[in-house]
Amino acid sequence: MWAEFRVVGSLGLKNIEHHATVVTAERFADRVAKAYANGEGGVIDFEEGVLSDANAEGVSARMDVRYGREKVLHIERRDGYGMVVASQEAGISALSGVKVLGLGGQITEPIHPIRSNDFVFEFVGIEGGEEGEQVVAFGLTLLSRDNEDWPGTVFAFAQFDDGSSVTVPGLILRRSNGGADIFFGFEAPEGRHLTRAGIDLPNKAKKADGTYDGARTSVDDLVFITAEVKPGPMSNVVDYEGMVRAYADALLTSGRDTYGEQSTPMIASMLDRRTLQLPVHPIRSSLPELSGEGVRYHDRAWDGANVGRDQELYQLLYSLSEKTGEVNYARQADAALEWWMKNTQSEKTGLLAWGEHLGWDFRRETVIEQYLDASLSKKHYENLTHEYSGDWDLWPRVKLLADGPMRRFAQGLWDHQIGDKETGDFSRHAKYHQHEVGTGASFPRHGGYYIAAWAHAWVDAPDMDVETQRFKKTDMLTAINRVVDQFNNRRHPNNDALPAGSNSKSDPQYFTSYWQANDLGLAISAWSVAPLLPPVEAEKLRSLALRSDDVILNKVPNDLVTAGRGFVNLAFVDTLKPGDPRGRSKYAYSSVWDTSYGNPSTAYFGVLTAKRYKQLASDSSQSVRAAGYRNYTLMAADLYMTGEPIATQTLVPSVFSQAIALMLAAWEITSEEKYLQRADYFGRRAVRIFFTKESPLPKVTSIHDHYETITGGDDLMLVFHELGRALSKTEHKAK
Repeated sequence: MWAEFRVVGSLGLKNIEHHATVVTAERFADRVAKAYANGEGGVIDFEEGVLSDANAEGVSARMDVRYGREKVLHIERRDGYGMVVASQEAGISALSGVKVLGLGGQITEPIHPIRSNDFVFEFVGIEGGEEGEQVVAFGLTLLSRDNEDWPGTVFAFAQFDDGSSVTVPGLILRRSNGGADIFFGFEAPEGRHLTRAGIDLPNKAKKADGTYDGARTSVDDLVFITAEVKPGPMSNVVDYEGMVRAYADALLTSGRDTYGEQSTPMIASMLDRRTLQLPVHPIRSSLPELSGEGVRYHDRAWDGANVGRDQELYQLLYSLSEKTGEVNYARQADAALEWWMKNTQSEKTGLLAWGEHLGWDFRRETVIEQYLDASLSKKHYENLTHEYSGDWDLWPRVKLLADGPMRRFAQGLWDHQIGDKETGDFSRHAKYHQHEVGTGASFPRHGGYYIAAWAHAWVDAPDMDVETQRFKKTDMLTAINRVVDQFNNRRHPNNDALPAGSNSKSDPQYFTSYWQANDLGLAISAWSVAPLLPPVEAEKLRSLALRSDDVILNKVPNDLVTAGRGFVNLAFVDTLKPGDPRGRSKYAYSSVWDTSYGNPSTAYFGVLTAKRYKQLASDSSQSVRAAGYRNYTLMAADLYMTGEPIATQTLVPSVFSQAIALMLAAWEITSEEKYLQRADYFGRRAVRIFFTKESPLPKVTSIHDHYETITGGDDLMLVFHELGRALSKTEHKAK
């Protein structure tokens, strides 16, 4: 059963203090009156009607709105939370009448009928409309509030059917009961229509009970206008190389560390795209939450840089110098990496301020303390957790810049990351500032990262760092042997699969799980550094990788043919049956577009299989295994030859960078032009979604306006560079 609201033709204008967009409330009021008369829109004032499919508390994720004679606009919220209509409460005044719309709380649980900090409306269809009729303009009024949670900072956005968006960033709200309401109005560009729009009132700080403080209120008088839409053409030409150089030049000119008492050559991981400055304080309440985009609050590089997540930026700078002959790009990358290596290591452990949870704070000249409270006043050093965030391919360059610190870091991994040196067991978590290690959560890919660091540290090293006594060359081979033995010894007897963890008692959820991307990452890391080592260790690493290959190619039930499946992401290690033994994830298989934290896309897997294929293809004895990975790569690429990201999703740059990288890999393998053309198509889509004329930096998401590398903005620029070079080669051949 569904209910509906009926629209009215007049928009309430009292108490509106500010028009946050170019489409003002007065302009909307005039236009919507005409649209209402023509059966092409109206105002939802919530005075009459109910939500569809509401539960006992009146909460629903669906709103149906009747307008014109027989038209119904369907609006939904698709994140598991609901909407509720209720009378105004103390501290809030309705814009028209006495009823307002609140959001918040899971739709299966009782919630407060007013309080919310997130309003997102998805326009899912028009029933009974004209052919091609879509929502082309939308507005709403955010009601001011008079309570201790106010004022807050509000972000508003509208997303269009091509994935592009418009954002109103960081508007500070004034505390008031009905005297400082804010109207947000959005209009689609010609040939486009809105797929969703909303307001984000970011949470502030986590409280002791696990909930969050935040500025919460309600909205009133939703206004919409519809029209017949004929999609316009997408630009056929993008100057990728020009965009890449503008990006790099902007960061090197304005994105450096000029904050605090000491300026350094480091490059910021988070910037305001228009001012090219670090976002203003209080940063944790003025920047939007990104948890819905797979980004955890405590992993973000507040006020500085996380070099561990920005590897692609430095690879881009080095490649620009190599391809253009302009050495300044490489020199600036060298300066940043050298300073980082020589100044951000823990004096006690030798571990670096980087990775999954750490970074370097430009304003405070210290390691970023991810768990500071919203006021930035309380320090929680016990949470300084060191964990790799990904593979690191720049060790050869870093060794040239800071040989001693690099080897000290490698020694620190052995001394302060490995929990049991007899068995080689470890946890991917250790403390940056003091010796505090663990075991059990010894994820395979992390072991591969450590092995790579130890191998590079071993090459051409003295037997011991005589000056500091902080490096022993023999420890590097010992560390490699112990960790490899630990992996080999814990393979499951049923199928030789490598469990995600090593301890059946303390971490049974890991010990019973198989994570294919982890296993594949270990194989790639081990194979890449085997040639650096003595014959015994080299053969040991190759054998480790080949055993993982045989599980992946012959035993894991990857399915890139059946709809709704893909690469196996999570499986039970004893049977390799897809599923999550922890019961936490729905993503047993990879998805082409629908990803989240810990659930990589099919393109991500495809890029890994392409890397492994490239490693094996040069070895004639590995032709069968190479063919298996080649097949997986091309099957994954073919899944991206049709289909697009869902227009109502919040998109991040890494979704496109992985798809483009996969297309380029398939093109390199086959020389088939279709893959390069598809890469260019995704590139052009990404330009429309993540770039605006105001800045050469990509947006952090399709609906959030600042720059932040944690979602892969630098990855996107690196693949733009590679795509531009590939297109130039084909154009040159055509001539």
